[in-house]
Amino acid sequence: MQSTLDSHLIEQQISSYEGDIAKVSKKALEIYAQLGGIPTKKNEAYKYGTLYNTLSHNLSAELPKKEFLDLKSSTSTNLYFENGCLNTSDSTLSSNVQISIQLNSEIQCEDPYECINLALVPLSYKLQVPKNAQEEIHIFHTGSTDSLQASSLKIEMERGSELFISESFLSLEKEGLKNTLTVLDIKENATCTYIKDTQKDSESNHVGKLKASLQASAKLHSFNLSVGLQTSRHNIEVDLNGENAEVFVDGIYLLEKDQEADHYSIINHNTPHSFSHQLFKGIVKDQSHAIFTGKILVKQDSQLIESEQLNKSIILSSKAKVNTRPQLEVYADDVKCAHGATIGQLDEEELFYLQSRAINRTTAFQMVCKGFLLEVVERVTHKKAKEYILEKVHQRLRTFDFQDTNEVSRA
Repeated sequence: MQSTLDSHLIEQQISSYEGDIAKVSKKALEIYAQLGGIPTKKNEAYKYGTLYNTLSHNLSAELPKKEFLDLKSSTSTNLYFENGCLNTSDSTLSSNVQISIQLNSEIQCEDPYECINLALVPLSYKLQVPKNAQEEIHIFHTGSTDSLQASSLKIEMERGSELFISESFLSLEKEGLKNTLTVLDIKENATCTYIKDTQKDSESNHVGKLKASLQASAKLHSFNLSVGLQTSRHNIEVDLNGENAEVFVDGIYLLEKDQEADHYSIINHNTPHSFSHQLFKGIVKDQSHAIFTGKILVKQDSQLIESEQLNKSIILSSKAKVNTRPQLEVYADDVKCAHGATIGQLDEEELFYLQSRAINRTTAFQMVCKGFLLEVVERVTHKKAKEYILEKVHQRLRTFDFQDTNEVSRA
């Protein structure tokens, strides 16, 4: 893999684009060049990660086509992306959800990877959930190439609607880089639960961005489950644009071998009387590396804000590493904001107590780790979403190798 991606390679990929599509693509490419190309450790936002080492010079992108939007009807919406392209033969659409194609004309990308995504796929699939509807959308990403693959999806929720979204990365067998963009437009009094699940063990890599905009009294619970890919970067940007808008940005990471997971979030309180909550917990072992950067930005005159942010990690081996940066940037004076981070080891007394009750050491490790992580899961109020997360956590803990964790826990 290479640590640079020349603009000329992207230009070759988009050379067939025409009209407004070409304009949007070229503008994104210009911004990419202005930002200095692929960010390395010299870039403050990427200073701890190694994503730049995962780039492929093989690019894979396909523009959405209107003639392929006649998806099979189903009780829920299921979208299958293969190597970045929507598989319309397997995908299904709920009768209440409308699908269309939208030009991403409002170019506001401030991240190089988002610029690459926009340059390669300036058209997005757009899903629209009608007023007061209750829907489920399941998104599946699969791939079998070593290319850089890009896909873009926008979901618009009308007033009073309720939506459960799961986005899963499956069967990523080769050492490629999947670049995804998911945009949520959540209108007044709408509620959304969004789960991102990188559960599959593979040599594949991933960089994705979730951009969410919440209007008055809208609610979003975003949950990242990072437990399988070789190298992953999860960018989350939330704009609270109406009073009583509320967001939970939570996540769990379980890393081993030399896996790396980098979570980077920005929550913008753009109006008074809005609320944000953030809790990330994780366990790292072997030579794995977890990175957390969370920034809360309270704009001027955005009074009566309540915001909390916390990152907790457990290290199970001397070579595992965690970098954490909780951040607050406040320009209003009538606010309640708190942030913090802890990094530690498992409590040997807890393990000893369980072992004294005839529980073997591996099972004891699993029980203590599960108890540590459950605090995050319990914050999820959507019943089906909580069951989904619990099952994924249980599966991962059952396959997590605790045999060589004695070194740190007994230190």
